[in-house]
Amino acid sequence: MPSFAPPLLTTNAKMLSNMRTRPGRTSGEPTVHAGMDLSSGNGTPVIAVEGGTVETVSQDLRPAQGLRGYGNAVVIKHSSGPFWTLYGHMSSVAVSPGQKVLAGTMVGRIGNTSNGKFSPPTGMSPQQWRAENPSDPARSRVMAPHLHLERRRAAPDGSSPYLGTWAGRGYGVLTEDPKPWLESGGLVIGRDLSMAITPGSSMAQTAPSWNALSGLGWGLADDVTDHGFEPQEFESPYILPVVIGGALFLTALSGVALYAYLRKPKT
Repeated sequence: MPSFAPPLLTTNAKMLSNMRTRPGRTSGEPTVHAGMDLSSGNGTPVIAVEGGTVETVSQDLRPAQGLRGYGNAVVIKHSSGPFWTLYGHMSSVAVSPGQKVLAGTMVGRIGNTSNGKFSPPTGMSPQQWRAENPSDPARSRVMAPHLHLERRRAAPDGSSPYLGTWAGRGYGVLTEDPKPWLESGGLVIGRDLSMAITPGSSMAQTAPSWNALSGLGWGLADDVTDHGFEPQEFESPYILPVVIGGALFLTALSGVALYAYLRKPKT
């Protein structure tokens, strides 16, 4: 069984958004969010969940080269699948292409880079970024610092889902929900969306390596919020039972009313 580490230092960490269909940021139409958004504070370490080889390091450049919209990003190919993971929107990168990494290796720091799509590119102020295209609704607010974590399976021809045309085409098509993978390693996401580690799990066993990164963080507690860009809460797990229960109650109430009506003496 491979070793695991949490993608972030779990102290003060929070899940901001999971993999799901949600309203688009500008259109409001249903849009696939093909990954998980997590944060432990701007600038805090981003950690390799499982060992592998760094396949791609993408920079926050315009025009984007290879990967678009992810800003400073790292793609790791894992031999246990094979499958690939992407760590996006980072403020900086700490690994190089071809580098072998272990679970618990720091790959970068949380940021909000996006090749100018959802936030100003490196070296540009928010005011300058908005002035470029004042009518673009996506520029009405700057994306909050967070980690976008993706997991993808191989392309149909067995090639990387992050190289060539599959880099864009694979979004939502080759993507797999990373949450079960994280949970299999020992990550627990609470009802308040906080993150913790299961005692005795693989992540707990590698804690000495990734806990050593705690001195490298310089995030602030109030940075673990979305500032309105991503939903801070998800559909309650109780919504569906409540809806079903309410429907059954109304059905039963209607049945009682109908029975009383039919039993009523005719005049």
